[in-house]
Amino acid sequence: AAVASVQEIINGLDPQSVRAFTDGACLGNPGPCGAGALVVFPDGTTVERARDLGHGTNNVGELTALILALNILDEQQWPTDAPAALFTDSSYAIGILTKGWKAKKNKELISELRTLYARRAAAAVHWVPGHAGLAENERADALASGAARGEERG
Repeated sequence: AAVASVQEIINGLDPQSVRAFTDGACLGNPGPCGAGALVVFPDGTTVERARDLGHGTNNVGELTALILALNILDEQQWPTDAPAALFTDSSYAIGILTKGWKAKKNKELISELRTLYARRAAAAVHWVPGHAGLAENERADALASGAARGEERG
């Protein structure tokens, strides 16, 4: 049901919206940590990024994955007023970005993420269930898990 709900959101997006799927991974928490992002542009172009974060927590991976996606939008010169749907399975990241949650840890990372997100007037963050079979989210997870094992991409 959760995947169907996310699929409804995806199907209801403006056809000119970019879709970004993000995930963080940790082998142990804390432990070897990685972040992954898959960004799909309206013309079908996809950009993948994976970053090995060394020793860290799952929350660091999740926050960094969103930063990776937002950086891809900047690098691809996606207009800041154009629609962008960001998908994450991190309730923590959603709370930090949309619910006014206070940063107790990861303050610099959260500040960077909030700044990047605030510049995108038409961006929205959506929750997606992790490990539920949604292809794009599974790919973001694979990128993050690979990065936690030292495999970077993009």
